[in-house]
Amino acid sequence: MKLKIKNKIKRFVKFLISIKYSYKCSVCKIKIKDYLPLPDIYRKKCLQQGYKYFGENEHLNIRKYTCPNCKASDRDRFYAAFFSKIEKITKNSKKALLHVAPSWPLNNNYLIKHFNVTTTDLMMPKVDYQLDVEKMMSFEKDKFDYLICSHVLEHVNNPDKALVELLRVLKPGGKAVLMAPINPNIESTIEDPSHTTKEERLQFYGQEDHLRLFAKQDFMNRIEKAGFILETYGIEEFGKKIFHRLGLRESSVLYIGKKI
Repeated sequence: MKLKIKNKIKRFVKFLISIKYSYKCSVCKIKIKDYLPLPDIYRKKCLQQGYKYFGENEHLNIRKYTCPNCKASDRDRFYAAFFSKIEKITKNSKKALLHVAPSWPLNNNYLIKHFNVTTTDLMMPKVDYQLDVEKMMSFEKDKFDYLICSHVLEHVNNPDKALVELLRVLKPGGKAVLMAPINPNIESTIEDPSHTTKEERLQFYGQEDHLRLFAKQDFMNRIEKAGFILETYGIEEFGKKIFHRLGLRESSVLYIGKKI
């Protein structure tokens, strides 16, 4: 009788813990009480310049943006879950991965434990190669099993050229995580070369160093036009439970380009 009571108490305690720590970061694998919101300074800067689309980004969860333990963003957690849950990548897989404009929380807490990682960016310090994503001639054709190009294509002069170059360095059968801020509520990508000041770019694109704001269909079309086979993964593929645990917005979609 006493043993039964003790077991019930243990189960109840586990239940209370599961409620209190209902989130678990896929990057650092730590259970947490809650994620941290996006700093409000971003909203204030956008509104100050008259940006009218703040909060409409398809995969940005403003309220649950950062892991308090490892500082991984919501999209970082999305990518780690893709590799673990969808691709079934195990630790020390020896797969070659190119990380463009690396997110260091994702890179240092997850990727380097699972892949043979090469980092590259034109401006960032401490990367392995300082290269323009539109012209990465330091890498031979068919070099990488995977690559991540996240929140880069809205910055570059020619995203279509960059996509072709990313396809070139990917191995046949390889997959590319291709992500950018996407507004699903606009019909056409907003892009104007005459917007050269920080104030104009904040007003039209939501960030002072962005050169465009992608519409959903246009972004998908560009991936396919470059020669990728497009695969998409959202809440239906991952499940509501995983989306909740990772603090992901329910509208989040992962865009994967596969090389045939």
